[in-house]
Order: sequence, then structure tokens, then C-alpha cells
Amino acid sequence: MAREALSARLDGEYEGVPAARVDEHLEECSECCAWYIRADTQASSLGALGGTRSDDLTASILAGVGVNPVSRAVQTRELLRRNLVRAGLTMSGCGQIGVAMAQMAGYDFGMSPTSAGHVLNETTAWAMALGVGMIVAAWWRPARAGLLVVLAVFTAVLAGYVVHDAVTDTITAARIASHLPVLLGLVFAALSVRRPGDDSPTTIGAADARHGQAGAVVSHHPAA
Repeated sequence: MAREALSARLDGEYEGVPAARVDEHLEECSECCAWYIRADTQASSLGALGGTRSDDLTASILAGVGVNPVSRAVQTRELLRRNLVRAGLTMSGCGQIGVAMAQMAGYDFGMSPTSAGHVLNETTAWAMALGVGMIVAAWWRPARAGLLVVLAVFTAVLAGYVVHDAVTDTITAARIASHLPVLLGLVFAALSVRRPGDDSPTTIGAADARHGQAGAVVSHHPAA
């Protein structure tokens, strides 16, 4: 695991992988960054108890990954903001799922035969959103996991309707073919999302040897 390399760094030992790769992981993984800071703080406390002085590397760790130390008040506001966003997105998602389930049960939300044009507009907007999302995820890695969830659920539900409509002969081959980009997007999104083992020191070192033994962005000191 990447944290094994970070632990070795705190002990002043060889990390097992190029330091630059470990630093890249710290820049991408907020959990490991927080763990590294806590581990360094604990090491400093233990060093003080043992009568030896261990430098507090918290500031340098944060600076090395491009994060500036913030006050507790700022941290509290950020926590509240994140919780508000999570709650808002959760409620919005539940509302949208409710609409979908109501439509599955037969409620048409006021649609009539004359609203076929609006239904086509809705599917066009959804197709555009998915297409833009795929392109964004192709160049912005953090978006890939979210895209995978959306595409997986959409493809699963859509597949059920395609099978049903094909059996009842209410769908054309051209319409089925129009769904192929979604299926391909799902495949590539699944391939692009990193598995937990991909962040292990062995995998990190083998994945990109061109970084060599470049110096670490985050400063660290050998154990006293």
C-alpha cells in the first residue's frame, strides 16, 4: 500500500518506490495526505516523550501537495459546506429516482400524445449531457468514477427497456444502434477507474519507471 511507503519515509528509510510517485499519489489522495499528517504528528509527539526532538512536518507536507494550513473555523465551514452539498445531492437524487419510479409505475406526469416532441427533446438533452461527460472524463480523471456510476445505472435500466421493446416489436434496429456509444463509454469508463491495488507501492513503481528516483516534493527527515 502507498501508506507503507509513507511510513518508511517518516522513518527515514527507503520507500520501496520512486519518491516522485509517492508524492503524485499524495496530491491525488486526500485520505493518504491526512493520514500522513496524522502519522507525522504522532511521531513528533512520541519523539518528544522520548526526550528527542522530531520536527513537525505538517506545514511542509501541506505545502508540498499544494495545500495551505487553514484555521479551525475555516475547516468547520468547509465541513458544513461539504455536508450541505452531500445532503442536497442526496435529496435531489432521491427525487429524481422517485420521478423515474413513478413513470415506471405508469404515471405520465401530464404527458400526452402531443408531447412526443418534448420527450425527444429530453432524450436529446440527456444524450448531449452523457457525451460531454465522457469527453470531460477523458481528460479529467476525478470525473471518471462518477461517470462510471451514471453510465452503469443508465445502461442497466436502458437494457431492460430495450429487451422489452424488442420483444414487443416497438423498437427499431437504428434506435438500438444509437445506444452503442453509451455501451462503449461504459466499457472505457470501467477500464479507466483505478482499482485499490493500483495505488500499492509495487504497482506504482512498475507503472511508471521514468520518474526514477526523483527527489520528493514533500520534505522529510531521517528518524533521530
